[in-house]
Amino acid sequence: MLTIVRGPWPNSTAAFMTVSNVSEQWEQTASAHLPPSEIETIARKIRSEDRRRGIAARVLLALLLDKVEFSRIREGESGFEMLRFMRKTREGRPFFNLIHAPLFSLSHCDDYVACVLLAPRGSTAVSREYAYGGCLQMMALPYCEKNISGIGIDIEKIRPLQAEDYRAAFSREELREIGESTDSSSELIRRWTVKEATTKALGLGFLLDPSHLDTRCGRKLTSDVGTIEIWKTENGTWGDVPPCKDAPEAGRTVIEWQHLPGPEGYWLTAAVAAPL
Repeated sequence: MLTIVRGPWPNSTAAFMTVSNVSEQWEQTASAHLPPSEIETIARKIRSEDRRRGIAARVLLALLLDKVEFSRIREGESGFEMLRFMRKTREGRPFFNLIHAPLFSLSHCDDYVACVLLAPRGSTAVSREYAYGGCLQMMALPYCEKNISGIGIDIEKIRPLQAEDYRAAFSREELREIGESTDSSSELIRRWTVKEATTKALGLGFLLDPSHLDTRCGRKLTSDVGTIEIWKTENGTWGDVPPCKDAPEAGRTVIEWQHLPGPEGYWLTAAVAAPL
């Protein structure tokens, strides 16, 4: 059965499904509508499993577009037909080359793919009651009525990891908190999903040092929700502290992240970025 969890602001929706539940027909339909640039991106993946996950993530995006009606995008087109408008920024952030199109983000890990959609400002998102053989799980996310510039999602499987192997991605204080947790591997992966979803929401890719994204416990609003502040300097670099004492608010972006109810044994996290 289709599972929907509604949040206080139902203008954004996340979903996940297993790659094994993506039919060959869905794969072929998605491939027929994707632009050449997207096909090339998937084809460049070395492993066949990664290529299948890539196409499965885009299938999920199409299914989710059909599941949620956005009032100000192209009428009469299916989610698969919308795939032909997919593009990427220079930094690799995917978007729809359409006015008033929703923001979205994709992720995959192991046998799961995940997607999040955010309705454009001023539009509404209405859930459509479709069932996809029980393989699609959905939940509604809070939507902040600010000038949202991006959205990101990340799904990661919980597995044994050594925190010291990730020193480049975490600050000394973060590594200390991870080491003091009852399950350091799960805590490391949880925080990594926060950083990955945040990087995607900012649309910066590898331009941003992940160690500058502070996931320390003091930054959390609740056990499942937190914020990260990031500053842009005059020379275009990004950091977690103001570039100067009197730095203008215009250079600051606030990211709100939230853990979502994902598959058992996985962390699933979404984030939105709101420049001030």
